[in-house]
Amino acid sequence: MDLHVGQETRKHNDIDVVIFRNQQQVLYEFLKQDWMLYQAQNGTLQPWKNGESLNKQFPEGHGWLEYL
Repeated sequence: MDLHVGQETRKHNDIDVVIFRNQQQVLYEFLKQDWMLYQAQNGTLQPWKNGESLNKQFPEGHGWLEYL
């Protein structure tokens, strides 16, 4: 949004990353050493485990990363 309007509209403490669903495992493998990986499930964050796909109830999937 900020890029579109040409100015910072609020402080950002996160980074949004978009990938194709079929590339989730590639992203997981790349980040698993240094990041805690989570997925949204029933209104809570649950660990994103190796081999799992991000929750398919959302077309775009929802995942969160926390740097170790």
